[in-house]
Amino acid sequence: MDPSPTVGFARLPQSGLIELRARYGDRPGPYLLDSGSMLDVVNSAVHPFEPGEEVDTTVLYMEGESLAVHTYEAEPFLIGRYAHQPPQVIAVEVPYTASDGGPMHGLLGHPLFQETPIGIDWGKQTLTFGPVPPALGVRLSLPVEITGEHACVLAILDGEPLKLLLETAAPFEVLLHRPDFDPAPFQSDEEAGTRRFTLPRLAVEGGGLSGVAAVHDPDPKAPADGRIGLGVLSRYNLWIDYPGERVLLMDR
Repeated sequence: MDPSPTVGFARLPQSGLIELRARYGDRPGPYLLDSGSMLDVVNSAVHPFEPGEEVDTTVLYMEGESLAVHTYEAEPFLIGRYAHQPPQVIAVEVPYTASDGGPMHGLLGHPLFQETPIGIDWGKQTLTFGPVPPALGVRLSLPVEITGEHACVLAILDGEPLKLLLETAAPFEVLLHRPDFDPAPFQSDEEAGTRRFTLPRLAVEGGGLSGVAAVHDPDPKAPADGRIGLGVLSRYNLWIDYPGERVLLMDR
């Protein structure tokens, strides 16, 4: 197999999220690339499972709530020429609509990113599965901490360390959940209990991200201090390298 297979992707209208074509078992279809999903997800409306097939249960954190969900033994995914074999999948109804107007078949999440580095080229609209090539012309290397099924970018804001969940299926730039964060020093607007503002600089190892649009939405149950989404990541071509515990940002 090609050591660095490349596949094309589409971007969903309005949100700009990444949609990949993949085959799960004998059925091809569209999947969202979602680094924030703790396990790969298949749409139970498209891929039905028989009662009694579940092998475990786990807790899925979604929209501020903890949900108990069944997991199932996984069949392999084929993404272009790249074969991905997660240990288990979650089967739930997936609420997203694909770019062709049909149902989204599922989410490709944390297990895929743990398995291989993934390069994203926005101009060519391609994904490349590792290894990371040398001589990339890296603008910034963001350190990433892997804890269980979560990966967090490590940053500093106003002298305080932050752990931001890496979210490739979120269109925003930065969402801050930490209740003790005070957005008052930053220009902000009140909206439905949240505060929107611009961060002049979000420091990371070796540099910083400037002019980041952020929202403070306090949530003491959130698994991290906040989230960093495609609104920031799509400014750059990048390699998301969980095995190397880093995200490499290059100029587009």
